[in-house]
Amino acid sequence: MSEKKECEMLPFIGGIVVGALLALVLTPNTGKENREKIKSYAKQVSQNIKKKMGEEKS
Repeated sequence: MSEKKECEMLPFIGGIVVGALLALVLTPNTGKENREKIKSYAKQVSQNIKKKMGEEKS
């Protein structure tokens, strides 16, 4: 990915992460439920990043 595209993507990705975390924190769930949601979300983000990195290499 070019430097310009990376610079444009970082605020977008950061906004998604912050929004998702705020949504989890502001919901009336238990701490355990929120931790499980965060763990699940982190796995999804990790898989998406790996997928994107694999697409760029080809």
